[in-house]
Amino acid sequence: MADEFGNRTWLYLRIAMVLLVLGLGASLGYEHRAHDPGCLLGSISAFYYTPVRAVFVATLVAVAVCLICVRGSTPEEDVLLTLAGGFAPVVAFVPTPKPNSCASILVTNQGANADVANNLLALLVVTGLVLAIASWIVWRGFAAMNVRARLSTGIGLGIGWIAWVLATIFDGLNRDDVVSSAHYPAAIAMFVCIILAAVANAFDRKRKWTWAVLGDRYMLLAMAMILVVIGGVIGHFGFDWKHWVLFTEIGLISSFAVLWTMQTRELGGGLRKRGPAGG
Repeated sequence: MADEFGNRTWLYLRIAMVLLVLGLGASLGYEHRAHDPGCLLGSISAFYYTPVRAVFVATLVAVAVCLICVRGSTPEEDVLLTLAGGFAPVVAFVPTPKPNSCASILVTNQGANADVANNLLALLVVTGLVLAIASWIVWRGFAAMNVRARLSTGIGLGIGWIAWVLATIFDGLNRDDVVSSAHYPAAIAMFVCIILAAVANAFDRKRKWTWAVLGDRYMLLAMAMILVVIGGVIGHFGFDWKHWVLFTEIGLISSFAVLWTMQTRELGGGLRKRGPAGG
């Protein structure tokens, strides 16, 4: 009975992530139509300065919790999804530097420093505790792990601690720089982890490094994500496309939603192959 409850929770968390993304999409669509369908913001993050802000922040934080709590299919995916979940709240709490006039009601960035100071302090405290607890759990079970799990978990914890220390120092030294620049590195790191998670799935399914891996559906999705990024960059530098970031974000999020749905269905809803565990 306990296993069934655990598996159901695992399944509901995975479904919740997809529904959260759909809810954010509905909020973005409503705001777009409420103002001027011909006026489109340059990125999803830019909607922070519109009535979408509450949904945007809540969705990213909720997705972050799901990414951290849901166990990945492989040690590598588990670590990558956890890291992505760690970067997501930074994307939510630290806005893009400038608001855009293309909004139904423009929410200015007045007081942004105070908001970021408060939110990041809470995030750093919680993240530090999470890393400490995770380190203790890993230390307790280290002997029972295989070499692959030890390596992946060790690297993941190392990256997590380094990022936490650097973020703490950086935030303490110059918060103005945090407000103006922290959003983009966090967003890039989050999406890189998601793309690498898809690649890790493809290699794990084939069990060996061969050209056949390129035909795996998870690898095709990873390649689609990479092509989306390349297309966005070409559009920006080659054609001065103003909405290349928005295009890239929508493409990456949509691809990940497909991957997540496909993987959940493949695993039988989590009811046959595995139960939940920390990310």
